[in-house]
Amino acid sequence: MHLEINSLEKLDPDRIAGVKSCTTLSLSESSTDKIPDWICHLPLLKSLTVTGTSIYQFPDDFTNLSDTLVELVFTHNLLQSIPPIISNFSRLVTCDFSNNDIVEIPDQIGGCTALQTLSINDNKDLNKISAKIGNLVNLKNFLANRCSLSQLPIDMKNNISLTYLGLTSNKFATLPPCIMYMSSLEDLYLSNNLLPDVEIQLIKQVFGSTIRHDLP
Repeated sequence: MHLEINSLEKLDPDRIAGVKSCTTLSLSESSTDKIPDWICHLPLLKSLTVTGTSIYQFPDDFTNLSDTLVELVFTHNLLQSIPPIISNFSRLVTCDFSNNDIVEIPDQIGGCTALQTLSINDNKDLNKISAKIGNLVNLKNFLANRCSLSQLPIDMKNNISLTYLGLTSNKFATLPPCIMYMSSLEDLYLSNNLLPDVEIQLIKQVFGSTIRHDLP
């Protein structure tokens, strides 16, 4: 089901055949500033995409989706923070909060223990990641390109499944020590930071040709 611009505000879900059996829902280019209540009561919803809206927060009833939702794509909106209720979404496998106004990844992210992909690209003021991200032992892909990060929590050494780490165009002046513990890493992208040549060479020495990277 795909709802186009202006359709969301006038939509009467009771008139849509089979809406209660919806498993995948995509809302885009809508002027709405809140998630409609009826979405929070779709009992079989597994994948939700919301992009290009004015939504800046999640309703409390959004937790109703925690038993079924495995994919949440919430990009190009006005979200100012990742909601605390995210801790209830232990089945979530993919989560994308790119292109919002988020400034930190909170402790509650540690509750998303099934998470395999976390994207927070292009949150230009994002400068802090909670140590609880280390709880995500199934995390394979972490993308935080074009943010304002200058460090990673040492607890990320516990992300033993991590194979892809994207950190281009941030503010790293020193190499985050946790990277040296990421034995499963296959792709590392750190260009356009403030790393000195000596640390760039260290990365190449430690990982050699075992990873793909964008370092000079």
